[in-house]
Amino acid sequence: MSNTKQMIILPVVGKPYLASDKDGNNLQDRIDVVGGYYEAVDPDRVMIHPLFKNEEPRWNVLDFVKSKFGKNQYAIIVNGNGVNTEAPNMAVLYKGEDDVRPLFGIVAIIASRRRLEDIGIRHHIPTKEFMEDEFMEDSDESDDESDNKQN
Repeated sequence: MSNTKQMIILPVVGKPYLASDKDGNNLQDRIDVVGGYYEAVDPDRVMIHPLFKNEEPRWNVLDFVKSKFGKNQYAIIVNGNGVNTEAPNMAVLYKGEDDVRPLFGIVAIIASRRRLEDIGIRHHIPTKEFMEDEFMEDSDESDDESDNKQN
């Protein structure tokens, strides 16, 4: 139980959340979350776009995890072939040698469930079952869309 890993989902559409039904130690769960072959990326090169963090506090979760964990205490995984098969995740950026570009598809942060609970992660983001295709779910967002259609 002490080695159980939990996944924080950084979706292409929607807001970050803890996946209650996915185990970060389980190979098939990792594949299911990122949509295929996965690879780990250097956490020091991953950042959240500032506009997303300003718009929705939940997107600060990556900075929160980085501030509470050592570099080797969590992993960030993406679809290894995402650039060819997935939509760009405009919220999650990768700092390359010469450029900054979005990662593709769903991105997941994997860390110890116990450690995440110790730092109070549930106060920062909700827990729910994994959804491959995330949709806007907040009443504010759906109300904004209906207002735009009426105008």
